Amino acid sequence: MPRPTDKRGVLRVMGMINFVGKFIPNLSVRTLALRELLRDSIEFKWSARHEQEWNDLKTTLTTRPVLAYYDPTKSLKISTDASRDGLGAVLLQAEEGNWKPVAYASRSMTKSETRYAQIEKECLGLAYGLDIFHCYVYGLLTFTVETDHRPLVSIIKKNLNEMSPRIQRLMMKLQRYSFDLIYTPGKHLALADALSRAPQVCHASSTEKDVDDHVNMIVESLPVSDAKIKQVCEETAADRELQTVMENIQGDWPKGSCSKYYHVRSELNVVNGLLLRGNRIVIPHSLRQLILQRLHEGHLGIEKCKSRARDTVYWPGINKDIETMIGKCETCNKFQSRQAREPMMIPELPTAPRRKVGTDLFHFNGKDYLLVIDYYSNFPEIALLSSTTANNVITHVKSIFSRHGIPETVISDNGPCYNCKDAKMAEFCKRIWL
Repeated sequence: MPRPTDKRGVLRVMGMINFVGKFIPNLSVRTLALRELLRDSIEFKWSARHEQEWNDLKTTLTTRPVLAYYDPTKSLKISTDASRDGLGAVLLQAEEGNWKPVAYASRSMTKSETRYAQIEKECLGLAYGLDIFHCYVYGLLTFTVETDHRPLVSIIKKNLNEMSPRIQRLMMKLQRYSFDLIYTPGKHLALADALSRAPQVCHASSTEKDVDDHVNMIVESLPVSDAKIKQVCEETAADRELQTVMENIQGDWPKGSCSKYYHVRSELNVVNGLLLRGNRIVIPHSLRQLILQRLHEGHLGIEKCKSRARDTVYWPGINKDIETMIGKCETCNKFQSRQAREPMMIPELPTAPRRKVGTDLFHFNGKDYLLVIDYYSNFPEIALLSSTTANNVITHVKSIFSRHGIPETVISDNGPCYNCKDAKMAEFCKRIWL
């Protein structure tokens, strides 16, 4: 870790040191020179005294008693964080009721990684932490990973096809691990936060190359010509709302800004000037009418147009726009078959319990059951059937009627066992005066 270059850097380092301060003897004496730099009356000026104290503290942080020896029988936790241009991770182990660090890791982001949306950076930090500590956690039945980015906890539970291409690729790399991701406020992630804000300089990683290749493959596989892609990029650049959305997903999304896109912010992604939601292109306002016409080529119905849209394009309210366009299409209105809407049939309700009941059979988990339900109270009775013959059904119906009384009306779907052409069922109905 490089030495601090200003008071903010000293403050960050002191937060990291205080986090493990309980394991450092004579902490106040060993941090005296650094703490003096935090005074408002003192100008920041790094001296040999500060350098000596800083080197001593770095040695302390990376040796016992601060650093613990790895023990696979104890609980493990990985803290990860991503700053504006760096990633940090620390492997922690449960020791006598405390979490002690086992190993630290950090690296700077590449130029392309710094342009990721914040949630993509946090996901990249998660993938980096698990990858760098692979030899410690691979094969464990379970371990914990903590992040200070709450949306990441919910998006990891989604299906892969609901994620943006970059997050999708990163999540695919994490499938080999069995871990629980939890949210922890940033003030409790001092170690990972400090490491991410003062990262080790490094070159492009294999993870970055994998992610970029995956994203480029998705863009190239879109069913859109290069000329259309170029046109969409140009119109997106001229669309103020989409430009604001693209700025928002690169950092913290301001409250109330572009609210129509806020609920899908974790799925949005910027690739080569295109705004994507998952694998779908977000269409600027100027091209939406043209896209609607393309979706409706061949005068497809509403559901088929929506299905085509779900594969390739998106904008807020696209389903409603499709319905409105097809509803106004003269050709569709002229030739579509007109099926009259049948009014809902509302059954006549009885005036007292057990006067009118309905009965039917159903199959569940390999077994057959008889259902009898009262139309007045909606009270159900269920009986397990050994067979679905009329004789067996009659036996259970008689049992239910004997407890609650014989109803005036029994309604069924006239299935085989209820068909009065059956001599046994006809005799039963005659006997109970139905």
